[in-house]
Amino acid sequence: DKLYLLQCRTLSVADDLVEIPVRDDVAGEALLFRNNHVVSSSIVRDIEYVVYVDPKAYNRMDSHEDKVAIGRVVSRLNRRLEESRFAMFGPGRWGSNDINLGVKVTYANINKAKLLVEVAFAKEGYKPEVSYGTHFFQDLVEADIVIVPLFPDDPGVVLNEPFLLNSDNLLARLAPEVKDCEKVVRAIHVPSACGGEYLQLYLDADSQRGIGFFAPKEEEG
Repeated sequence: DKLYLLQCRTLSVADDLVEIPVRDDVAGEALLFRNNHVVSSSIVRDIEYVVYVDPKAYNRMDSHEDKVAIGRVVSRLNRRLEESRFAMFGPGRWGSNDINLGVKVTYANINKAKLLVEVAFAKEGYKPEVSYGTHFFQDLVEADIVIVPLFPDDPGVVLNEPFLLNSDNLLARLAPEVKDCEKVVRAIHVPSACGGEYLQLYLDADSQRGIGFFAPKEEEG
C-alpha cells in the first residue's frame, strides 16, 4: 500500500521535430548506419570527427584497469575536440558503473559531443541492453546532445563497421599520451576519410527510422 520513489528530479523534454526526411536511397560506402530504434526526432549536421570505441576490442580486454583507462582516453578526446563537431560511438551503456557493460565516464567526459551512439553487438546468443542515455539523460537533453541506440545484428539495421575499423586512426596525433589504446579507441576525421564529406544524421521518432550518412557539408538554418 506504499509508493516508493527510487529517483525524483526535474525533467527537461526537448520538442520533437516532425516529418524528419529519412532517406531510403543511401547505400554502400555513403552509409554509416541505419537503425530502427529512435529516442527522439533529430537532425545533426556536419559531424567532422567520429570517436569509435570498438565494442569487440573493448570486450576482449581482460584487465579492469585497462577498461577504466578507456574512459580517460574518451575524456581526453572530449577536450581535444571541443572546438569541432564530433560523435562518440561506444559499447553498450555509456556511463555505466559496471565496466563490462560500457565505458565508465561521467557527463563531463562526453559533454562536448554532438552525438552519442550506444552500439550493442549480439554476443553469446543474447543482445546486450543499452541505457538510452539514462545515466545522464537530463544533461543530454539540456545540452542538445543526441543519443542513438544501435543494434547492428537486428534485422534492418546496418552499421558500416569497415569504415570505423579501416579509416586512418588519428588518436596518436590528437592525444599522443594515450596512443597505446589505438587498438580499442579510434579517432576518424570524416572529411579526410570521405573526400571532403561530413557525417549527416536524420532521426524520425514517429516511424522509428534513423540514418547516418556521408554527404557534402550542409548549412544549418
